[in-house]
Amino acid sequence: MATLANPIWVKYWLEQNDIHILDPRPPEDYARGHLPGSVNLPLERLLDDRGQLLPDEALAVPFGEAGVDESKRSLVYDGVDGRRGAFMSWVLEYLGRGEVSLCALLYEGWAEQGYPTSTRPETPTPCEFNLNVNPNKRAFLDELDSPNPPKLIDLRSPEEFNSSGRLPDASNLPWTEYLGEDYSLLRPDNDLASRLRNIGVGRMDKVVTYSTTGARAAIGYLALKRAGYDVHILPNLP
Repeated sequence: MATLANPIWVKYWLEQNDIHILDPRPPEDYARGHLPGSVNLPLERLLDDRGQLLPDEALAVPFGEAGVDESKRSLVYDGVDGRRGAFMSWVLEYLGRGEVSLCALLYEGWAEQGYPTSTRPETPTPCEFNLNVNPNKRAFLDELDSPNPPKLIDLRSPEEFNSSGRLPDASNLPWTEYLGEDYSLLRPDNDLASRLRNIGVGRMDKVVTYSTTGARAAIGYLALKRAGYDVHILPNLP
């Protein structure tokens, strides 16, 4: 599981220069300012023309080009709403990276609080990214027709949920309800269990989150995982 890292921890590892740092934001955001030493790997490089997650072997290519290998732990951070970072950290987890962290503070808060930033682009040394895929981290469509199907949570907005179609028996818990304040990625999860009970999800249930492309689903995945739920992402919809 990708762990949330507080900014003090992140600053320590920056100073040690012993960590792979990935920035999944668009290149123009990266150019305006980023964590020192971070490599820009826009999330779109992990998706095909339809916005679907690439096949496993194809996913290894951009990570290898970004210089991610097994010599160091990996850290992902994000800005704005955190969904790019949440999804990228889940992809790394799915591909078998054992040491993955996600900064709990969004970039805007990092900069505002005076932590180090840079506008100098980082040129990575390409390497071979070794796959060790963990299929238990994701869900597949054929699982939904099993005798004991998982509980489905649709992370899209209520408008999308009600007007553009949804998976059978899915409940809607919009991804924005998990987001924190003051540049925190996630809100405190004190009332998460009660909100899940309200849509029929219990502690013993297998849960699958989904959205249009998986990025918003990753926010819910991260929140539920931290709260101890058995949760998986369905990254690609038909």
